[in-house]
Amino acid sequence: MASKDRLRVAGAALAAAVVELDWLAVNVALPQIAHDLNESQTDLQWVVTAFVVAFSGVLPVAGWALDALGRRRMLLWAIGLFLGGSLVCALAMSSAWLITGRAVQGVAAAVAAPGALALMSEQMQGAKRDRAVIKVFAAAGVGIALGPLLGGLFVDTVGWRSVFFIAWPAALTAGWLIYRHSFDPGPTGDTPRLPLVGMLCVTTGVVLLTVTIDRGTSWGWTSPATLTSTAAALVLLGSFAVTERDERRSVLSRRVYRERKLLLLTAAGATSVVGFILLFTLTAMYLRNSVGLSGLMTGCVLLAFSVPYAIASYLAGRLRSGKEAYRPVTVALVSGAAGLAGLSMASFPALYLACLVVCGIGLGTTAALLTLLVQRHTRPGDSGKVTSTNLAMKYFVAAVANTVSATVLEGIHGTPHGAESDAGAIDILMRGTACVVLVGALLLLPEARRTGRVAAAAEKEQGRPP
Repeated sequence: MASKDRLRVAGAALAAAVVELDWLAVNVALPQIAHDLNESQTDLQWVVTAFVVAFSGVLPVAGWALDALGRRRMLLWAIGLFLGGSLVCALAMSSAWLITGRAVQGVAAAVAAPGALALMSEQMQGAKRDRAVIKVFAAAGVGIALGPLLGGLFVDTVGWRSVFFIAWPAALTAGWLIYRHSFDPGPTGDTPRLPLVGMLCVTTGVVLLTVTIDRGTSWGWTSPATLTSTAAALVLLGSFAVTERDERRSVLSRRVYRERKLLLLTAAGATSVVGFILLFTLTAMYLRNSVGLSGLMTGCVLLAFSVPYAIASYLAGRLRSGKEAYRPVTVALVSGAAGLAGLSMASFPALYLACLVVCGIGLGTTAALLTLLVQRHTRPGDSGKVTSTNLAMKYFVAAVANTVSATVLEGIHGTPHGAESDAGAIDILMRGTACVVLVGALLLLPEARRTGRVAAAAEKEQGRPP
């Protein structure tokens, strides 16, 4: 790979790493944030949910912007907005301001995450593109590995506000590299119409749905507030479904839900993302509140997941290609589910660490292979919209799942206060998460078996004597 290409990849890779580095570091800081802002830790799950909802809600428009306005330009704007959101979070004096800052970060991440991948798909082709995508993905894995560790270190030594400055050096370097060494080729055709109405409908609908799930217990599940919020969410989501029927106003890439394989990959990816987010959320809760570890020690323990995750995602992308990836990704999902189930039964520390390693290998392999399979089903001109649609659908599911988990945790415990320390309730949720990930494996199993038979027949044909 030429030196200029390496610098382009480095800029995109750092942009992807910044997103993972920042938002995962916050999980370790939640106990201190909850204490300083006088909030329960389960209520402060909105610090995570706000990021994920904003991320998934803006992704479809991000796809439009990346395709219509240029990957390089939008990546630079996203990096600047991310730094601005980080500053709002660091200076927040209330949970409302903190959640607002996290939502701003989510908006920026919605452009940066698919933009980094789309930039590589646009500027490189063939095997070079695949290597670049995997390097970007591996950099995100490094961010995943370092996020909890650096978050714990900064929380224990400087304070939780410093966590929001961790990603600044990498973000500034990424912006400089992208500005100097990447290019925008310009529009490839007619600029599509901005899908603003559909985006507002689906984002507001999901926000109302997650608020209803989060507040249903305190409001009362049959109260006027709950019923009104639920009805409004359903109307907005129904309106979104209607707007999607019009090709000119559609938010999502129609290729994703019209092509069976892309839809299958997206559904399986959603179960993997749910497993990833809930593993970090529930494990951080358990280690901080039930085991009583410091922020730094919690970050160190989570390295048992994040380091294998980063290594597995990088190696999986290099060693596997084409249709053969369906079989290993199915096995990886089963491994991830097994590791999650093991966490709910393992004693700390030895067996618990072993289960985290299994989860890291399984979910890391899954994430890399699913990303490659989606990229291989995508034409370069559609890379922005297809990538963002794929991510949006996965993270919308994850946002709702994260809110459901907090509500279920409070319900099992009986009250919001102290729920984050209920090890038994956390174990129940971890088993439920394992079942969700296993569903992803079952979805891919028919395709894995079919491609396995095709590969076996091809090998047999090649082995026949002339």
